[in-house]
Amino acid sequence: MRTTNFAMHPWNVAGPAMRYDKPVAVLVAEFLQEQRGLAFCNPCIRHGVAVSLGGVKVATAALAHRAGFDRRVGICARCGEKLKVIGLKIGSG
Repeated sequence: MRTTNFAMHPWNVAGPAMRYDKPVAVLVAEFLQEQRGLAFCNPCIRHGVAVSLGGVKVATAALAHRAGFDRRVGICARCGEKLKVIGLKIGSG
């Protein structure tokens, strides 16, 4: 019987394993899209996308300058702390 690693090849694995092919900024943007109407601090986004905090900080700083994202001091929807949060602007596609 021949054994292969076919099933574990990234192209053949569905779900969370495939997300590592995406840049962190894309993962963060998708997370915020799924949580439309809510704003999150960097540590809580890190928990949501399971990447490094440093990566999330770089991603949210970049997304803050993109149309459709709102970064401000506010209450995080996950932890309830008053910190710098980011979310999608209300009414953005």
